[in-house]
Amino acid sequence: MVAPGATRVLRLHALPASDLWHARNTLGQRAIGPRSTVTVTLDASGLKPGDVSGLALFNRPYAWLGVERSDDGLTLAQFDEVTGTTSRAPLSNPRVWLRADCDFVKNTARFHYSTDGATYAAIGEPHVMAYGLVTFQGVRSSLFSYNTRSGAEGGYADFDAIEVTEQPRPPIPYGKRIELSVQGRKAPLALDTARAFRVEDRGLGRVALESDGRHVSVARDQVASLRRGAPGEAETFQWMETFDGDLILMSLATKRYLRVDPGGRLLADSPGPRPDGQDGARFRWRAC
Repeated sequence: MVAPGATRVLRLHALPASDLWHARNTLGQRAIGPRSTVTVTLDASGLKPGDVSGLALFNRPYAWLGVERSDDGLTLAQFDEVTGTTSRAPLSNPRVWLRADCDFVKNTARFHYSTDGATYAAIGEPHVMAYGLVTFQGVRSSLFSYNTRSGAEGGYADFDAIEVTEQPRPPIPYGKRIELSVQGRKAPLALDTARAFRVEDRGLGRVALESDGRHVSVARDQVASLRRGAPGEAETFQWMETFDGDLILMSLATKRYLRVDPGGRLLADSPGPRPDGQDGARFRWRAC
């Protein structure tokens, strides 16, 4: 039982292992993309010599930031399996905050630490996160504790807080006027004389795009133009975003995505945006 008023912690005992890959009690969860930050609070006062505990980005190759206990005391350490390097910093207080800032668009992560929970300092070089399924589910944010001394009895690590935050995506700009630009092109999309469109809410994440009383409309030949009148199915598009934040718009009339062809025409004939972004089906928007 936990005594009234006692602090609840997650305690991981340090079991024998040569490295993180062979640690038997690593606790992880799938990392959140496209960008997220994981922060944990570690109390390392229960570690024994040979113990290593902390926060890992677990895959193969992996990287971690944690606390090592030697016969001389505690040391903050950051290890990167990609380069095989370890960066260390002195640690006088057993209570430390560990943080991993992850960008899964660029596949890079950066580790930081704090001794007061307010001011953070970077440690080590940026870690390149390899995309792979060695761990079956890609990169996992993980808490770990293991002991590297053969035959020695390990101690324990207490984690009393973990916070995962992700970069918020902007909401659909209902009621606002926006400009659309195609990935790789500086000039905004122009349709007839319109260069800005008011986003009308059509429900269920669907929109109509209006300019001076006319709406972007898709004809049977899949060519988009401006049409007067109340919006219907031909003037309705499903607003969606790609993993890295590009906008794609699916026509409810054709069940295909809008794209700008090399000649500048706006068509609703794309089966989906290509990964290289060179098919004119990925847009960026900005309020104007």
